[in-house]
Amino acid sequence: MLCLSEYVKRDVLEHYAIAPNRLATLFNAVDLARFDPSARPSAGAELRKYLHIAPGKVVALMIAQDFARKGLREAILATAKLRDRRLMLLVVGRERRG
Repeated sequence: MLCLSEYVKRDVLEHYAIAPNRLATLFNAVDLARFDPSARPSAGAELRKYLHIAPGKVVALMIAQDFARKGLREAILATAKLRDRRLMLLVVGRERRG
């Protein structure tokens, strides 16, 4: 059985009678050749322009689904508590409905 993280693996072991050696962890991966910043040095500026993000802004990025479990509320509160007008939280993903 494949688990996408050690967290998921622990959760499966806690709730199901499966031998640990039957579980493998398949970590999320990034294709470093495709997402190499030096290959497209202008990509950051282009994305900022597309998203209307000022050059002086510091972007905190959250990529997630299941926002409640992943802590979106806490991320928003922490960002606001810093009171740094340069900081913005950019959230990518969607909440599952239903």
